[in-house]
Amino acid sequence: MEIAPDFYSYFQAALPLLEVDRTVWAVSSWNDNGQAQFVGEPRELVRADFFPGLGWGTSKRIWRELKRKWPGGYWDDWMREPPQRLGRVTIRPDISRTRNFGAHGASDGLFFDQYIASNKLNEQAVDWAAENLNYLVKANYDRFFFPAVHQATVITKLDQIRTSGGQDYRIQYSSLQQYEGMAERNGLMSDSKAGVPRGGYRDVVLIRYRGNRVFYTPSLDRIPQG
Repeated sequence: MEIAPDFYSYFQAALPLLEVDRTVWAVSSWNDNGQAQFVGEPRELVRADFFPGLGWGTSKRIWRELKRKWPGGYWDDWMREPPQRLGRVTIRPDISRTRNFGAHGASDGLFFDQYIASNKLNEQAVDWAAENLNYLVKANYDRFFFPAVHQATVITKLDQIRTSGGQDYRIQYSSLQQYEGMAERNGLMSDSKAGVPRGGYRDVVLIRYRGNRVFYTPSLDRIPQG
């Protein structure tokens, strides 16, 4: 596993959020949908219900909770199950801070050629000590995230986006199965675990495309107002 130049400072800045906000239980350096065409903001961090893994950290408090029942294998999927997650979120970056170059391992290379090998590694050393990460606290984050989802321009597919930067778009799906089909067609990781789409926060999956934010969302009546 190769790490970005700001890998350690990122964790040093983000891990204290676990004590500030008890709805956060881990920090990951990985974005499952982190291919170059879907990212673009080195300083952006988001909340995710889906545990990404691949270079992550937690607190001693959370580890004491988990270690008594830690599984013998496939711990990443185990972490995604409701009895472990307990509704808590992982903080992850827009641009990954790790790059996995090992095609063979416990998962037998699952998704490696299609998604993992092409995941973009951050090259810009962000001064994380100077960043204010309070926007990731649930009350602050939700207050801006969900209104942005509601106000985003509705489209039906990515290639309708012609603008280069600064806009918000929304692609709506009616079921998890429909989202998985959309994701596969658009080159996103299409699987889900325990009913949560990869990268999803309250079933909203955020990517960047041509410098714009794109939200894949269920019907708006399932999304809080903020």
